Parts: sequence; structure tokens; C-alpha cells
Amino acid sequence: MSNYKKLGIFLKPSSETVIEITKTKEYFKKIGIDNRFLDDRPHLTLLHGYYKDPEKVVKKFNAFEYSAIQYQIEAPHVFYDDIQAGFHTLAYLLKKNQKILNLQENLIDIFRPDLQSSFSNIEEKYLQNIKKHKYPFIGKDLIAHISVGNLNLKKNHKSIINFLNLEYKTKGIFESLFIAEIKDDTLFLLKEKKHEI
Repeated sequence: MSNYKKLGIFLKPSSETVIEITKTKEYFKKIGIDNRFLDDRPHLTLLHGYYKDPEKVVKKFNAFEYSAIQYQIEAPHVFYDDIQAGFHTLAYLLKKNQKILNLQENLIDIFRPDLQSSFSNIEEKYLQNIKKHKYPFIGKDLIAHISVGNLNLKKNHKSIINFLNLEYKTKGIFESLFIAEIKDDTLFLLKEKKHEI
């Protein structure tokens, strides 16, 4: 896999949402616990995987067009023991949205990874998607969310309980679609584009 690069395609929420979620990320950084993804810009992940020819993928991305997509944050949520046991992903769930699913379907058709990312702790129901699309969370199996971070905390830690009790709900329009290289759980922006309409 040394010749392959890990790339992902993501939607960036509105500036207002980015500011609010970044404040939450900063709060968890101050706690000083083992974490992943707190430094990433807020985003909705649409797919990621390994590609043999990343330059070709970026070139195709440059030609890709999409329309504006609205979103609605409904509630804070925790994916317990996500990625590995003891690490929990704090996120904001988005209201079900067919336009997000349609965009993801178009992207997976054009940008299907050559090799899938590694997914530990994956439920059996997602294995068929990995086999078919090289990505597990497709269509009805996508739980659309914007992550805060993946944190090594006890499930009943007061910070998790406080997060789940937040009343943050908002609506917006995704500001952009971007492609990034993923190295050591960090996103490195390659190209970003605004919606066409």
C-alpha cells in the first residue's frame, strides 16, 4: 500500500457552524486527553479510501459539479467505542437529507477507492457496502454527522454528559466540498470548491 495515498471527500458547513463546532473542539483540547481529529476543520465525511493515482482523482474532482445542499443539526450524539475501544466520537447529528445521500452516491460512483480504509469495530451490516463500494457508510447506512473529535474518555465522563445535554441546533448551507489527503488522522486540504447553484 506504500504507493497508495489515502484521500477523503468532505462537505464543509457554513462559517457560523464551523465557529460553533470549533469552540467545542477547543474546549476538549484544553482538557488534555488522548484524542483524534480535534484539529480537523469541521466537516461531514462522504467517503475515504486509498487511491493509486491521487493526481487523477484530484483532476476528476476539479471537474465535478454539485448544487447547494442545506443541512440541519438536530442533536449532539456519541458513537461509543468508535475506531477503537475506549475512544468515543462526539458529533452533531444531521437531519436525514436525500440531497446528501444523492451527492454521496454520485461521488462513490466517480471516486470509488482502489482500496478501502481500515475499519476496526465495524458492524457486520456494513461489510456488504465495503465489498461493493470500498466504503461502509453508504446511502441508508450513512449516519450524517459533523464530528467534534474522537476522545479517550470514560463513557460516563462529565464532559460527555455535558456535551449530550447541549441544545445546539442550527440550519445552514454547506459552504464547500473538499478533497483532502489523510495522514496520521489529519486532513491536508488538496482542493476545495463551492457549489454551482
